[in-house]
Amino acid sequence: MKKKMFAFLINFAIILSLTSCFYDDLLSVFKNSTSIDTSSFESFFHEDNGNTTALVNNAFNSLVDNGGKSLISNEKYQIDLSSKTHLTKNMYDLEINEQNTPSKGEIKGLVFLVDFPDYPLKNNEYKNIYPTYQSVSSYYYNISYGQLNLSYDVFGWLSLSHKSSYYKNLKNNIYDEMAGAYEIFDEVISAYDNLIDYSKYDSNNDKAVDSIHIIYNHPIDYKDDSFWWAYETYTLEPKSYDKVYPFQFVFASLNFLFEDDESCNARTYIHESGHLFGLPDYYDYDSRVGFNRGGLGGYDMMDATFGDFNPLSKMMLGWIDYVYIPDFEKEKKYTYTLNSYDRGGDTILLPIDEFDSKNGIFQTYYLICFNNCNSIVLKDEYLYVNKNGIRIYEVNGVLENIKSNGEIYETLKYDNSYTSKNLINAINNTSTPSLGSYYYTSSEYTEICAKNRDFFYTLNRTYRLPNKYNFVINEINNDNLTATITITLK
Repeated sequence: MKKKMFAFLINFAIILSLTSCFYDDLLSVFKNSTSIDTSSFESFFHEDNGNTTALVNNAFNSLVDNGGKSLISNEKYQIDLSSKTHLTKNMYDLEINEQNTPSKGEIKGLVFLVDFPDYPLKNNEYKNIYPTYQSVSSYYYNISYGQLNLSYDVFGWLSLSHKSSYYKNLKNNIYDEMAGAYEIFDEVISAYDNLIDYSKYDSNNDKAVDSIHIIYNHPIDYKDDSFWWAYETYTLEPKSYDKVYPFQFVFASLNFLFEDDESCNARTYIHESGHLFGLPDYYDYDSRVGFNRGGLGGYDMMDATFGDFNPLSKMMLGWIDYVYIPDFEKEKKYTYTLNSYDRGGDTILLPIDEFDSKNGIFQTYYLICFNNCNSIVLKDEYLYVNKNGIRIYEVNGVLENIKSNGEIYETLKYDNSYTSKNLINAINNTSTPSLGSYYYTSSEYTEICAKNRDFFYTLNRTYRLPNKYNFVINEINNDNLTATITITLK
């Protein structure tokens, strides 16, 4: 099996939750799997007298909230492909990403709950055990427009063999201070070897287990956001189980579920799951280096864990593979009527340089979409937006070659932290018609909520995009959730 060469991009990011089904009880999961010997149950696990396992299961699988309200969008939409251009290349065409979690179809993942001798699970009777926002499963179903249906088998609780300090302090030449996370991963996967047929969790037969989360019962360490934090990573020494390789995983605390005084906050698990698909973070790791302004202002699930995925992320994953691309060699002016972004992903792509269809998403361009602030993933107490409007992004999506272990891989040249340009910036609305090159300032781009100024909604005003385009918003129909926009080559 080919090992990924992305060790330099271990992500320390916030986790959100995935949802999709109700939890009956742990034994029912065992009995529904022909690979599990239920007689071995008590030798591996200790009893959960509370409903912690059900809580975690709902964070990943639930389709309803505490009030029984559906978390799944029932919006109907028709996608008109007649005037759109097919994007021929996305992230899964890059060899370095070929064993990420599949972005389409029926995907079943694994969630392992673990505790430590010095931090044993306490018996808690949680009253509100359904997601306060979205579950992992419902979120990804909604934002993929029904193209991705995630579900998870939740296993727990497994008591690890050492105290938490042992794993925290463990170091070696391969993983340095993160060695303990890989030790836990190996211990968990090995412990379940005779109970789980891992090959059933490889939906696309690429010999890699699709999705693994290890949720540990230990406090989050906000002062030292390294080991006891939330991140996605992978082992550089994968071992074969059932002829497949469990190697990519999310490592996160149970306590993320209770952030912001919520009872089942799955945002961190949702965010980290985005890394399993191969998506980067869009926030700045270190404000002292790189571009250090611009970005998305916190308003993106892969930024500050709020809101939808931006169009670039969805194009990377193939959820949006048809976009409007004006041909200004034929006409100097184009008018488009966009459905709201949550109804199929209508997006306009405006090339900054000459567009090369062979490169697909991997070039420079603007992206324009129409956001419905009341969509099921945008209607959120943390987003201070009460106007529907146009959202504009600038993308520097060019590729570069990296050499690792004697092999050459294509990967993104820019990121939103360390490079001279950002991979993606949101262009902000201002009080003046001329936008210039307006990005978020160094203080604004770390904000964790969206505001009305992040959108364009003033009608019949000529806005001048940086470089070579003007655009006018002709109409916003809040009843039909459509917006009409005219774009002109300067």
